[in-house]
Amino acid sequence: IPSDVQNYFIEKEILKQEQFVDACGGNILDPEQRGELLRMLQNDNYLPDQKSTNCYAAKTYHKKIGVALFFHEHVICILKLVFPDGKVWYDLLDSLPRTNALKEKAFLNISYNSTRTRCKSIEALDATIRWYACSKFTESDKSYVDANKWDDLLCDFDPRVFQAFVWTERK
Repeated sequence: IPSDVQNYFIEKEILKQEQFVDACGGNILDPEQRGELLRMLQNDNYLPDQKSTNCYAAKTYHKKIGVALFFHEHVICILKLVFPDGKVWYDLLDSLPRTNALKEKAFLNISYNSTRTRCKSIEALDATIRWYACSKFTESDKSYVDANKWDDLLCDFDPRVFQAFVWTERK
């Protein structure tokens, strides 16, 4: 349960409650519902004012925003990296990648304990999230998705369901 994981991190002081920013969830294959996650990542209101002449604010502008994405009984992390020139990249980190999904990329023939996928645009991140979601589906999941429309009332049993929690450093 995602809230149990979040509570554990807060209890162990890995995260602080005041670092929590926002949450969303729904059908990871639905562009609108997945789009809410992408909009939360693009929202610069979570960052200090980049136009500030205050030295501290200028330094903190480049801190990372992180998302804990819960999907298919697994948690991955998405980090937003903001560079001094305004360029933004997104890293998707998976501590337990499926080796078969990685080998499908053809250039990998070894196993990894974790992966970092760098996306240099929000569109690339969106495509990576869709690829990641589809790579997690079993044949049974695919049959369910093909046979059933999304229903919010049945989301606990739907393999498409995701929850995302945005966290950031705040001083």
